Amino acid sequence: MSDRFVRQIDPRPNDEVVTPKRMSDYAGTANIVLVGDPGAGKSHLFNELAQAAKTNVQSARAFLNAPPGPAGATLFIDALDERRAGRSDQAVIDLIVQKLFTVNAARVRLACREHDWLGGTAR
Repeated sequence: MSDRFVRQIDPRPNDEVVTPKRMSDYAGTANIVLVGDPGAGKSHLFNELAQAAKTNVQSARAFLNAPPGPAGATLFIDALDERRAGRSDQAVIDLIVQKLFTVNAARVRLACREHDWLGGTAR
């Protein structure tokens, strides 16, 4: 399994210099949002982590449209940018948060393009 280096950007670590750590260093963290540029390897990393956890990665669309999975599982939700809010007043992230309240996940892993997560606009 590849164990990529990532940087924690929020909440900002106490040290002034943000030192990259291996993704496995965050294994015990309850909830993680992994952001990065297209092609950075977010989906590949999630696929490997999900395989190691004996579960699957779901696209945001599949997560929103499928019945809740088993309680206590680790959820890997990828491709948040594939499910755009469009003309709706309700953001996709709001729909995901609402659905997360209906499932009893032990851990949640969410991947998104950095541009979309940090407030950029799609072109």
